[in-house]
Amino acid sequence: MRTLIHRYTAYIKTYVSNLIQYNKYHIEKTKYKTEKGIIFIDIKSNVYRRHLANLIFWFVEQGYEVQLKNTFKALGSMKFHVAHVFKLPGFKLVNSPKNTHITLTSRNIHLKADELYLNSDYFINDHNYHVPLGMHPDMYFKGYYKAINHSKKRIKRHIRIFFSGNMNPNAYNRDVIGKRFNKLSRDKIAKILLEDFPEDQIRFPSSGYDLENGNQNKVVFNDKNRVPIAQKDFLPFLSNCHFFLCTPGVIHPICHNNFEAMSVGTILILQYPEFFYPKLEDGKNCLVFKDENDLISVLEKALTMPEEKIKELRNSVIDYFNQNLTSDSIIDNIFNALKKGDKMIYLGLD
Repeated sequence: MRTLIHRYTAYIKTYVSNLIQYNKYHIEKTKYKTEKGIIFIDIKSNVYRRHLANLIFWFVEQGYEVQLKNTFKALGSMKFHVAHVFKLPGFKLVNSPKNTHITLTSRNIHLKADELYLNSDYFINDHNYHVPLGMHPDMYFKGYYKAINHSKKRIKRHIRIFFSGNMNPNAYNRDVIGKRFNKLSRDKIAKILLEDFPEDQIRFPSSGYDLENGNQNKVVFNDKNRVPIAQKDFLPFLSNCHFFLCTPGVIHPICHNNFEAMSVGTILILQYPEFFYPKLEDGKNCLVFKDENDLISVLEKALTMPEEKIKELRNSVIDYFNQNLTSDSIIDNIFNALKKGDKMIYLGLD
């Protein structure tokens, strides 16, 4: 009973805070006229988390107006980065929509022709469209993503293989990564590199100087809590790297930095190409390792890869990103799913 009371108290606080914030921005907004139509989102609760914020951003960027049904649980579960949507000129809270283009709903029964069910279990592998996670919401809502237009085709890069992220072992060494997904955890990958990779080929930066210098033919494995990179500088920094070593997140493999790296033409080295839709292909638009031993050999392969092969892979990464991970390609895929008669798309990783 106490847990239930605590949960609803949290909902009330978030609901009131969000409503105040929305009204503040809504009063300040100039009148928005959609170029393409209205997208109505009718969800019981935001189980999709920050993934929903990205989806709303992509629709608005493509000229649509997004209307969210104003219910206590829906608005009361819009936490943290998701609240960015209140600032968007093309976002509205409504009680009942009018003249909608399509409806995205958490209801899986009695779906009409213009409705799609949002399934939050992303890791089910079937033909239905899986909406990509995308970059961290701040990259979109603060405009940092615009740097990719100047960075993705950069040829001269000074770091061969790079990783940067939170290295807290309490968060990034959970059994779920191995038991559910059969993948190496972030903490496990760090230990393999520390214990088994040649010392002269790897660097664990302890300062900004270490991060910026002498890394041409090395693996640079950075703990962001030790040597932070400002979020506004992260995409330009990634564009200075040939490869990005992907390590799993807290409860599932995919992380925002996977998409951030690809956006600037940086080639992923990863263990989970099957979790991208369409699947990434080893040796074409990524490098794939299967286990601990394979991780070492794939990293050594990347360290010695000729420039021409790197250029070929980079061009394929850019093509993949442009065809599948831009806002226009994502929105096109959602509408294509509806045209094909699909009644469901996947959104959310939690």
